Amino acid sequence: MKTKKLIKKLLIAAGYAVLFSLNVNCGYHEKVPVKKIFPLPLQSQSQMISIPVELVSQLAGFNLQSNYQFSFSLEGCDSGYHLEFTESNGEILVYESDTNCYVKLNGLEINGVTFHASEPFSSWNSGSQAVYESQLDPDHKLELTILSQLNSPVTDSDKVTFKFREIKVEGNFQYSSEDLKRNQPIDFVGSHAPAYELTEMLVLKKKKGQIYFKLYFNCLSYMDNIQDDPSCEGQLLNELTYTLTDANVITDIDFEEVGNQFAIKTHSGIDFIQDSILTPHGGFSITIKFSLKDIVANKKYVVFLKNAENSYAVHHISFE
Repeated sequence: MKTKKLIKKLLIAAGYAVLFSLNVNCGYHEKVPVKKIFPLPLQSQSQMISIPVELVSQLAGFNLQSNYQFSFSLEGCDSGYHLEFTESNGEILVYESDTNCYVKLNGLEINGVTFHASEPFSSWNSGSQAVYESQLDPDHKLELTILSQLNSPVTDSDKVTFKFREIKVEGNFQYSSEDLKRNQPIDFVGSHAPAYELTEMLVLKKKKGQIYFKLYFNCLSYMDNIQDDPSCEGQLLNELTYTLTDANVITDIDFEEVGNQFAIKTHSGIDFIQDSILTPHGGFSITIKFSLKDIVANKKYVVFLKNAENSYAVHHISFE
């Protein structure tokens, strides 16, 4: 009887050993709770949005003949998405509602000369500044400012803008004009002076041979009806139009002459913006385009803005 009990115990032990061997060999693992953490699986392409990325330069001291090369990267996204790109891309695709994303400046060259950060960005947030200097000449310095950065979470209204200006220029950097500076005076023709002022003129160098100028206007008082029908002191901004004219073809700036210029070519469409630096009261911007051929052929231009009260704001641009 004792022998039978012993054999039974041995058979049970052997059975457990076989089961243990099968579990190990078949890859069995004990189930544990699954914790969801980032990075989560990337969303589909249909959930990506296009975000504009701009590199702008203050017009005070801008070499129109220079070859600028900048490299950026998209980093920090909780989705795990990463991207390297250049300023010439113009825009990038980002996952909508992604969080903690930022665009980082990795390097820049001007006419083949590398600039490195002597005073790096303390962060990649909007408003952060840095100083870069030339590899060949430490006295040639650039001040860079992040005007706008991606929000967290990312939205389809986001925009990334880096601005730079030259602090000191030495060597063979020759500028086309010393008159291209911010806060240019604006004249007006008519009984209703424009209820806004030019606060900044920046240049967006998008493609070789094409120079895009962006003019920022701030309302003299806080903008009204921002969402529905924006206005500055009662002047409707949706009805603003503008035109660009070679100054050499205008003898006198009066109603008839300016009206003739609008009859030749009229532009509409302005971008409404609220920026604590560029448009603290709320305002708008317009973008005008020149080719290097235009600049060489004609040195002086006039930008006219027409408001709903049939008054004209006059802005002069000189490349002399």
